[in-house]
Amino acid sequence: MEKNGLFVMTSMGLKRKSIDVLNKKPGVWMLIGKKKEEGHEEGHFICLQIGQTGNIGLEVKRDIEFMVEAEPKSSKKKYVNQFGEVQFEYDDYANWRAKQLYYIIAKEYKELKFICIICERNTKEQRDKLEKYMAYKSSCKYWVNGRPFSAKNENDRKQYCIGECEVIKKELQKFFNHELLQKIDNFILNMSNKDFEDV
Repeated sequence: MEKNGLFVMTSMGLKRKSIDVLNKKPGVWMLIGKKKEEGHEEGHFICLQIGQTGNIGLEVKRDIEFMVEAEPKSSKKKYVNQFGEVQFEYDDYANWRAKQLYYIIAKEYKELKFICIICERNTKEQRDKLEKYMAYKSSCKYWVNGRPFSAKNENDRKQYCIGECEVIKKELQKFFNHELLQKIDNFILNMSNKDFEDV
């Protein structure tokens, strides 16, 4: 995972930070990267995943650990009833979906970077809205909002995202400053190596 980084975005721009600075900080994070395949446009980052959390440092650290682990496998667990009797064994897929996702991201993408927005004065509901806005705005590749979705054609997806962004941005303007929202919009629209040159 060469050229990786952890950055914090404020209304003043991006700053490189250590993961310790983000421990116990609530906020929203975005993981971006470049496709490893030959012929992929150089300098073209795409948004891979977005999340909101009460502890950015802990969640990002866990995601990085999932990226460096081997391909996830299930393990056997014992089903024990209330009385301590072993009834049977079953395959345990604890965190399997997240482990599989980050394993695939690390395998297929390079120059991975976490962009974090600390939201200490915002509620979980406000962070949820910012997460959703950033996911729609960036057409985040692997983001889901808590449930499985049915496939849509590209035009329908784009129209849906545009509509959702307009609605959510009006709500976000009530509790996030305009400069930060503008930085987020500009970053998402122009993700490139230039964003990280002076950081």
